[in-house]
Amino acid sequence: MRKQTRKTRTRKYKKKGGSNMEVRYNSFVVDNNKTTAKDTSYTPKIMLYPMKYSTFVMYDPDAVTPPAWLHYLVINIPNGDISKGDVIMPYVGPTPPPGTGPHRYIFEHLSQNSPFSVSVDERASFDINQFKQQNNLVSRAKKQFIVET
Repeated sequence: MRKQTRKTRTRKYKKKGGSNMEVRYNSFVVDNNKTTAKDTSYTPKIMLYPMKYSTFVMYDPDAVTPPAWLHYLVINIPNGDISKGDVIMPYVGPTPPPGTGPHRYIFEHLSQNSPFSVSVDERASFDINQFKQQNNLVSRAKKQFIVET
């Protein structure tokens, strides 16, 4: 059997009607699933549709510090290869405080026109809409999972 490259796998996934990304933990592929914080405590495998440059972000819009809590941010991803992007905030898995109800954890793949630099000093109070506007980013795909407390 012929070995598929990352690029051909991504193309086949896109042709089958998939979105611009796939986020996979050991036990599931992210697609509006309900799961536990333990099952998502490690960095997932991420397959992105190739674009000249893109950004990948994970955030919790239900955080107790609105508008969102930043869990992961990688910018300047060349051709969908997240391992070659600039990690601004390393992955931190979900830790919703007890008694705060269900929390959505959203992954977003954003296209960008050219490489840029940014400084994000803290995870709390992350405003995804402001971030996209300030850096001229356009959402291309969005996936989420839910952790109940």
